[in-house]
Amino acid sequence: MSRLISAPNLNRGNYASPTEAKYAGMSAREEIARERILQKDYARIWLPPPVKHSPWDETD
Repeated sequence: MSRLISAPNLNRGNYASPTEAKYAGMSAREEIARERILQKDYARIWLPPPVKHSPWDETD
């Protein structure tokens, strides 16, 4: 049994980057919808909750 050599990241569409190749098959509407979903996940996971008050305000 011999092993076949494969090139999984073969650039067949003459794209500048793998990301460009991934989004090339999508319409603009699909791409925007996908990006909105990703941004919601980013906001949920990475962004801290908003500050409700200024910590520098003095309350004497």
